Amino acid sequence: MGEETKKTAPRRSSEPVSHLRKLARWRNNDAVKLAYLSEEQTDQIDGLDLAGVTELKRHGNGSVELKFVDKVRVLDLLGQLLDRRDDRELGRLLDELGTAESGDGQ
Repeated sequence: MGEETKKTAPRRSSEPVSHLRKLARWRNNDAVKLAYLSEEQTDQIDGLDLAGVTELKRHGNGSVELKFVDKVRVLDLLGQLLDRRDDRELGRLLDELGTAESGDGQ
């Protein structure tokens, strides 16, 4: 039983880093799509990436309010976690973020 715990521990510690990486690269395109889906289009919701949405309100007057994760806080937490692990990993993340912002046009 002790061996199983040791084997799963590295995976568990990498899960928050993986999730924070995803949030750091997340774009709000699908959240905007969700805000304007009609009732007939609700079957499309399962295909949307809503990882960074914290709140969505549709008001009776037709206005929509969306709230997202705070990416500055996400990057700060991610930096703290990666700083404890490996400086090279933090550098790779920053390189990935720079490439995503300038290169893929999403």
